[in-house]
Amino acid sequence: MKREAELSIERLLEMESLVADPSEEFQFLRVGPDTNVPPRYRAPVSSLCQIGNKQIAALVVWARDIPHFSQLEMDDQVMLIKACWNELLLFAIAWRSMERTWTVPGPRRRRSSCVSCLV
Repeated sequence: MKREAELSIERLLEMESLVADPSEEFQFLRVGPDTNVPPRYRAPVSSLCQIGNKQIAALVVWARDIPHFSQLEMDDQVMLIKACWNELLLFAIAWRSMERTWTVPGPRRRRSSCVSCLV
Protein backbone atom coordinates (compact mmCIF):
# COMPACT_ATOMS: atom_id res chain seq x y z
CA MET A 1 0.00 0.00 0.00
CA LYS A 2 1.34 3.42 -0.91
CA ARG A 3 2.09 5.85 1.89
CA GLU A 4 -0.12 8.52 0.26
CA ALA A 5 -3.08 6.13 0.32
CA GLU A 6 -2.46 5.17 3.94
CA LEU A 7 -2.77 8.72 5.29
CA SER A 8 -5.23 10.28 2.85
CA ILE A 9 -7.81 12.81 4.02
CA GLU A 10 -10.52 10.31 3.20
CA ARG A 11 -8.84 7.68 5.40
CA LEU A 12 -8.49 10.14 8.29
CA LEU A 13 -12.14 11.18 7.98
CA GLU A 14 -13.16 7.52 7.91
CA MET A 15 -11.13 6.85 11.07
CA GLU A 16 -12.72 9.85 12.79
CA SER A 17 -16.20 8.57 11.99
CA LEU A 18 -15.36 5.10 13.34
CA VAL A 19 -14.47 6.36 16.82
CA ALA A 20 -16.95 4.85 19.22
CA ASP A 21 -18.36 6.74 22.16
CA PRO A 22 -15.71 6.02 24.82
CA SER A 23 -17.94 7.20 27.66
CA GLU A 24 -19.43 3.73 27.96
CA GLU A 25 -16.11 2.10 28.81
CA PHE A 26 -14.17 4.98 30.36
CA GLN A 27 -14.36 5.91 34.02
CA PHE A 28 -14.38 9.71 34.16
CA LEU A 29 -12.48 11.66 36.76
CA ARG A 30 -14.45 13.98 38.98
CA VAL A 31 -13.54 16.63 41.50
CA GLY A 32 -13.13 14.85 44.82
CA PRO A 33 -14.41 16.00 48.22
CA ASP A 34 -10.89 16.85 49.44
CA THR A 35 -10.12 19.26 46.61
CA ASN A 36 -9.13 22.93 46.80
CA VAL A 37 -11.89 23.82 44.32
CA PRO A 38 -14.60 25.88 46.08
CA PRO A 39 -17.88 23.95 46.45
CA ARG A 40 -19.84 26.17 44.06
CA TYR A 41 -17.32 25.46 41.25
CA ARG A 42 -17.03 21.68 41.75
CA ALA A 43 -19.84 20.75 39.36
CA PRO A 44 -18.57 22.94 36.48
CA VAL A 45 -14.98 21.79 37.02
CA SER A 46 -16.14 18.16 37.10
CA SER A 47 -18.01 18.75 33.83
CA LEU A 48 -14.90 20.22 32.21
CA CYS A 49 -12.84 17.27 33.44
CA GLN A 50 -15.39 14.86 31.98
CA ILE A 51 -15.32 16.65 28.62
CA GLY A 52 -11.52 16.58 28.56
CA ASN A 53 -11.38 12.93 29.59
CA LYS A 54 -13.88 11.97 26.91
CA GLN A 55 -11.90 13.83 24.23
CA ILE A 56 -8.62 12.22 25.28
CA ALA A 57 -10.23 8.77 25.34
CA ALA A 58 -11.59 9.39 21.82
CA LEU A 59 -8.11 10.57 20.77
CA VAL A 60 -6.59 7.28 21.96
CA VAL A 61 -9.23 5.26 20.08
CA TRP A 62 -8.58 7.36 16.96
CA ALA A 63 -4.79 7.00 17.25
CA ARG A 64 -5.08 3.21 17.43
CA ASP A 65 -6.64 3.27 13.95
CA ILE A 66 -3.80 5.27 12.38
CA PRO A 67 -1.83 3.01 10.04
CA HIS A 68 1.28 1.58 11.73
CA PHE A 69 0.57 3.25 15.10
CA SER A 70 -0.59 0.00 16.66
CA GLN A 71 2.62 -1.68 15.49
CA LEU A 72 4.69 0.57 17.75
CA GLU A 73 5.68 -0.60 21.21
CA MET A 74 3.09 0.32 23.85
CA ASP A 75 5.59 2.60 25.63
CA ASP A 76 6.18 4.47 22.36
CA GLN A 77 2.44 4.83 21.76
CA VAL A 78 1.95 6.25 25.25
CA MET A 79 4.92 8.59 24.86
CA LEU A 80 3.63 9.93 21.51
CA ILE A 81 0.14 10.57 22.87
CA LYS A 82 1.50 12.19 26.04
CA ALA A 83 3.81 14.39 23.97
CA CYS A 84 1.17 15.73 21.59
CA TRP A 85 -2.31 15.26 23.07
CA ASN A 86 -2.82 18.99 23.61
CA GLU A 87 -1.86 19.91 20.03
CA LEU A 88 -4.13 17.19 18.66
CA LEU A 89 -7.06 18.41 20.76
CA LEU A 90 -6.51 22.00 19.61
CA PHE A 91 -6.33 20.78 16.02
CA ALA A 92 -9.59 18.85 16.52
CA ILE A 93 -11.28 21.96 17.91
CA ALA A 94 -10.06 24.05 14.98
CA TRP A 95 -11.14 21.35 12.50
CA ARG A 96 -14.63 21.11 13.97
CA SER A 97 -15.12 24.87 14.10
CA MET A 98 -14.27 25.47 10.42
CA GLU A 99 -17.21 26.17 8.15
CA ARG A 100 -17.11 23.34 5.59
CA THR A 101 -19.90 21.75 3.66
CA TRP A 102 -20.01 18.48 1.83
CA THR A 103 -22.60 16.26 0.23
CA VAL A 104 -23.27 12.95 1.91
CA PRO A 105 -23.36 10.26 -0.79
CA GLY A 106 -26.30 7.93 -1.12
CA PRO A 107 -29.88 7.90 -2.33
CA ARG A 108 -30.86 10.74 -0.01
CA ARG A 109 -28.00 13.09 -0.85
CA ARG A 110 -27.90 15.80 1.78
CA ARG A 111 -25.55 18.61 2.58
CA SER A 112 -23.94 18.87 5.98
CA SER A 113 -21.35 21.01 7.68
CA CYS A 114 -19.05 20.73 10.67
CA VAL A 115 -20.70 23.72 12.32
CA SER A 116 -24.12 22.06 12.02
CA CYS A 117 -22.64 18.92 13.59
CA LEU A 118 -21.71 20.92 16.69
CA VAL A 119 -25.25 22.20 17.23
